[in-house]
Amino acid sequence: MIGRWQSGKVFSIINSGSNGGPGNDDQALEADGKIHGYGNRAVPQNAGGNDRPDTISDPRLGHKSNAAFFSTAAFAPQTLGTIGNTQRNSLFGPTFRNVDLSLFKDFAVAERATIQFRVEAFNISNTPNYYIENNNSGNQSFGNGNFGTITQTDPNYNPREYQFVLKFLF
Repeated sequence: MIGRWQSGKVFSIINSGSNGGPGNDDQALEADGKIHGYGNRAVPQNAGGNDRPDTISDPRLGHKSNAAFFSTAAFAPQTLGTIGNTQRNSLFGPTFRNVDLSLFKDFAVAERATIQFRVEAFNISNTPNYYIENNNSGNQSFGNGNFGTITQTDPNYNPREYQFVLKFLF
């Protein structure tokens, strides 16, 4: 039996570059002096990376679901021209769980020959594993409609699979 339990993959909260603000960059500054839904404000236009919003409370939830994995109300737009205080890779995605199981039985056929029967089960509990991609996905982008949700399975996830083997050893 092989069991794997891993903490979730880390991801960063970033500002959305397109959804959530008024029509153009000049109108993004609201009366409160903060930007709403725009990325790359403190970062030069041609530089890589995105700005991050301010964290104003603890984003961890006691009961997580795919529709609300962390508290989206814990983030606010940073002041125009400043870098937000949300740290890089500050949150962990859903945990990864997987159990593989194998059963073997040898049957003696002759003095120097054996037949081995094997049953192997991969992800025996058929547990789905989800994640939040850390590559400018909408799930991690403040101001995006999918912000705080989980919408895809982990690329390492495989559904339950059985394998039967008959092996002749001599």
